[in-house]
Amino acid sequence: MKRALLSKLVFDLLNQGDKSWIKFMLYKYGNLEIWLPNKNRKISWTYRGLLTTAREIKGNMSITKVHTNCSVWYDPWLFNVPINQMPTYVNVNIDIIQLHVVDFLTHEHWDHDKLSETFPDWLVDHITSLPINYEEEQTEWKWMHNTKGKSLTAAIYDEFRLKDQSNLWPGWPKLWRLNVVPKIAIFLWKYLHGRLPTNSFLYHIGVGPDTPCPLCNLGPETNSHLFQECSFAQ
Repeated sequence: MKRALLSKLVFDLLNQGDKSWIKFMLYKYGNLEIWLPNKNRKISWTYRGLLTTAREIKGNMSITKVHTNCSVWYDPWLFNVPINQMPTYVNVNIDIIQLHVVDFLTHEHWDHDKLSETFPDWLVDHITSLPINYEEEQTEWKWMHNTKGKSLTAAIYDEFRLKDQSNLWPGWPKLWRLNVVPKIAIFLWKYLHGRLPTNSFLYHIGVGPDTPCPLCNLGPETNSHLFQECSFAQ
């Protein structure tokens, strides 16, 4: 449910709504870059949660109409992933990294000659069939799957609930039926999910320094190190 609720906020942020929190996030962090690695470690827990959720659902999002400010290289304006992540043939002599959709338009129509200089014929045919959005000021994102009359949050929840159930390890129900005190079962659950508060885990979620194992000082304090490698812990 948490992922579904955050997903709704992700769409609000991507579509740059008029809410105060969205304006604040855009002012502080800029556009939500879900296809690029995050180089800024100094981000709030709220923004980190939105960014993590956006990257989890990015394969289920698409742009409704091609907007003129779409990045040709970094935005998924042709497929559900950007061109830079597809085995697409492009003219290597043209630097398309800095180009936007507007660079391939002439008088508000696709410029076939410019497109042909950059893309193969089969992709040019696909591009010229796409509608261009001149009415909105920014790109509009949507959930790719049919919501079947449900709210966006409910549709996303159902999508991931079914997927999670199909990948559910049959041992989880047995874990909670073990004849042990609850804190032992919780400890095992955290261990199996890699969520024990080791130095390595705390560092990767941005709340601790990158320090080695405090017992042996021979390697990073991870689950595997503590229970398999560190002679002091064993």
